Amino acid sequence: MVERVYYIHALSALHAGTGQGSGVLDLPIAREVATALPIVPGSSIKGALRDCHWAKEKNGGVKDKVMNAFGPDTDNASNYAGATVFGDARLLCLPVRSFYGVFTWVSSPIVLQRYKRDSNHASLEIPKIPIGKQALVGDQNAACRNEVVYLEDLDLGVDTGSNFCGLIDNWAAVIAASVFPDDQEYQDHFKQRFVIVSDDVFSFFYQNAVEVAARIRIDDEKKTVEKGALWYEEALPAESILWGLALAEKSHFNSFESGKEGGSPLNDMNSAEKILDYVFDSTVTDRPIQLGGKATVGRGRVRLISKG
Repeated sequence: MVERVYYIHALSALHAGTGQGSGVLDLPIAREVATALPIVPGSSIKGALRDCHWAKEKNGGVKDKVMNAFGPDTDNASNYAGATVFGDARLLCLPVRSFYGVFTWVSSPIVLQRYKRDSNHASLEIPKIPIGKQALVGDQNAACRNEVVYLEDLDLGVDTGSNFCGLIDNWAAVIAASVFPDDQEYQDHFKQRFVIVSDDVFSFFYQNAVEVAARIRIDDEKKTVEKGALWYEEALPAESILWGLALAEKSHFNSFESGKEGGSPLNDMNSAEKILDYVFDSTVTDRPIQLGGKATVGRGRVRLISKG
């Protein structure tokens, strides 16, 4: 089995919801149970990519590639499994309002540790927040003034020691190159706004600094809110960055189709690497993809990035 890291960069607010809420929020976003870290379920990503590939291949009359990579349609689900497995995408960097520099991309040591475990960046050292400080920044960070960053309502002391600056700059460079591989301007933009905060502070941000919108439906005659038509929904803000793992193995599609009368294997998708190349083909992922709900109000436009 071959695995590949993929990234999601939100171009608009992203609502990958749970369908119902139990508290003040009527429509919360999906989160991990243990950490409450926001996620986008792998099933959502797989379904969106399948739709994109289906639209492309249907026009060209080639449907077998889609069924090979993603599996058969529902009526034939028992025939064989698709070759690709999508893990959930987890929050890597959360955009947070900043008094200086407009906003920052914020992450934390425990998140970077999990990301390091899934990626091929084993040589990078996980930063430790010094006692008495709550944040680390790079050498030319736009949000830092007088060894303090002002994020949301918090004033966070910063350690600007040279060793820490170099470490943070390394992490910023790795993430920027992965998420914005062909855009040097945006890479520089990210490096100037990357901040690592303590795990406790990051937990506060991703539980309390996400977007919450009130939605209403107006009665046409009374011009007031219809009864029961006021609700609150949560979303990850635009510019959020998530990562996940996609895995592939040689599909059972080839053997299944070859055994049918007139069937033939797909020779150009006969390895896990080729299947992943197809799934993340640039003709599909170079354009924005819609994930999650609320598409008709502009939610869920994202960039999906993965390089072999």
